[in-house]
This record gives sequence, structure tokens and C-alpha cells, in this order.
Amino acid sequence: TARRIVEELADRGSPNYQLVRELVGRGARLERTEQADAIKEEYRLLRAIFDASEPAERDRARQDYSRASAGLLARRDLFIAGRIDETLKEGEVGLLLIGALHRVEDYLPKDIEIIALS
Repeated sequence: TARRIVEELADRGSPNYQLVRELVGRGARLERTEQADAIKEEYRLLRAIFDASEPAERDRARQDYSRASAGLLARRDLFIAGRIDETLKEGEVGLLLIGALHRVEDYLPKDIEIIALS
């Protein structure tokens, strides 16, 4: 479950997951924001690069990943934005910890105020 993952990664020293654990302990709720199919597809493409036994095979796998990665990232961002829009209620504050390459804000409704911390 999500809470188990948070606990494990917080225990391993991840500052992000330690923050999430503290917030959940204070009453925050976790919401699923990732699309499993897109994550699995990205993992499969990356795994193909690492599992390649020959340079030509590795090059093909890298090309496959390069061709698909931007579309997968956009698909994930669109899904994440949709989940935020579905689950964040009027007057609530949400916190999204996400990698710098993501562009979730491009897909969020304009009535959601975004404060980016970098």
C-alpha cells in the first residue's frame, strides 16, 4: 500500500518521504496520482536498455526510450493533473513532490493556485 511505501522510504532516509510521513501523521491524506500503465511502460523501456547484452541492442533500446519518453511523461502529467482536479476540494491545500522534468501545471485547471518551490 501507499502508506507502507512511504514508511519504507522514510525509514531509508528519503527527506521527501519523511515529510510525507509527518504530514500524514498530522492528518494529511495520500492520493494516488500515478497511472500504473505509463509507469510500467517507462520501466519496461528503461529495463530494455539495462538488460541489453550487445551495443546494437542497447542503442535500439535507447532509441525506443527516446521516442517514447516525452509522450509517456506528458501522459503521466495529464493523468496526475486529472487526479489532483478530481480529489482536491475547495479550500484544501495539496502538495505534489515531483521531478523537475514534469509539467503537471500545464494540465491543471486555472482555478488551482500553484506555488512552486524549487
